[in-house]
This record gives sequence, structure tokens and C-alpha cells, in this order.
Amino acid sequence: MAISDAGVARLFYGTGGDVRTVAESGGGWSSPALWPHAAAAITGLACSYDLDWALALTGSDAGGNGHLWTCVYGDGYAASPGAWSPLLSVAETSGG
Repeated sequence: MAISDAGVARLFYGTGGDVRTVAESGGGWSSPALWPHAAAAITGLACSYDLDWALALTGSDAGGNGHLWTCVYGDGYAASPGAWSPLLSVAETSGG
């Protein structure tokens, strides 16, 4: 979870091979927003806020290869609000 400069708390979480995000506003949480990317499994996730939400994710693809990816969830700086950037592969290991 990270908090924007405007005080919006945003939680990112993995469910199987998907990532979802919800925002807290006015004492309640928004409906989950699903990311547009594909992964077989998400095993770790970290986020921070610096004008957009920056994520680092670990997981595996359909071939069983391990990955460290990064992406941005937009808040209007590098990406439009609510838009996901493409996944950027930082490191990869072969399956097995």
C-alpha cells in the first residue's frame, strides 16, 4: 500500500496471476481495478508513490520462468490516472 501526495491510500494485491488495486476514499474502499497483463502467478509485490504508483512484482509466466517486473499505475504524471504501463522485465530465470 502507498499513499499519494493528495492523501489517497491505494492498496495493490495479487490474486493468482492477476494484480488488483483499490483506493480508500471517504472511509470506504473502491471497487477493485484489474490490471491488463498476463502472468501465471504473482508471488511478491511492492509499491511506492512518486507522482504515480510504482510497482515491483515477482512471479512466473505460463512457461514457468521466474520474473522480476516493474510497472506504473497512473495518477496523471507518467501515465494517465487509472492507466497501467506495460510490464518491464528487469530479470528472468528459466523454469526448472
